[in-house]
Amino acid sequence: MPGDELVVQEVPVSETPVVPETKESKPAAEAKPQTPEVPPTVDGLAKQISTLQKSIEEQREESRRVLQSTRDRADAQIQALARKARAAEETLIAAQRELAETDPGMARDLELAAARAKDSQAQKEAAENAVLAQQQAFHNQFMQTLTDAVKEMGVDPNDKNLDRGEGAKSYWEIQKRVLSSAAKIQKANVETAQSAQLKALQEQIRELKGEANSVDTSNPAGGSSLSDKDFIAKFANGDIPMNKKNMDRYHKIVGL
Repeated sequence: MPGDELVVQEVPVSETPVVPETKESKPAAEAKPQTPEVPPTVDGLAKQISTLQKSIEEQREESRRVLQSTRDRADAQIQALARKARAAEETLIAAQRELAETDPGMARDLELAAARAKDSQAQKEAAENAVLAQQQAFHNQFMQTLTDAVKEMGVDPNDKNLDRGEGAKSYWEIQKRVLSSAAKIQKANVETAQSAQLKALQEQIRELKGEANSVDTSNPAGGSSLSDKDFIAKFANGDIPMNKKNMDRYHKIVGL
């Protein structure tokens, strides 16, 4: 139809041709050559040692300065306190002198009160010292009694395995711990002694049995006519009864 023409808009075309992107391989990064490790030289080591020694000496010097500074401050504080104490004492003396001049009665009262306070303090310190002395005496006596008891049990008071009750809250606990540990040590000592005694006895029996060439069995119930060696051999084998007489002879022979 006239007047209804289709209008087509023209799209501007870029004159610059579009080049498609292409994947190009990037050149690989070149590997850096490794520098070979050079062993330290004598001069290099000497320099390092010298540097360390210098650093150590500097630290020591700094420590000495800090310590000296601390001592100086402490001395200054002590001197300042001493000056304050002297000043306070001088002020007190001056006040007492002035009071004595203006009001002698009050000065005497204050002097008497000070003397009484001083005497009371001395009595208090004396009483405290007496209590401490009594406590120390009791402690020493208590510990000595325990030491004597431990010795009577055959235990060395210096044995490292002996519990001395350190840190106990009462003397009852100290006594319990000390005697309990002493009993354990005593038991161990007895067992050790018995073991050594038995070992020695067995060794003596073996020696006597080896020396006995023959055994006389004509008197199995007694053994009084046997030599000591034959008696020990028969006694060890059970050929002689273990009655009191034979036991006494056995102990006499072996020295037990």
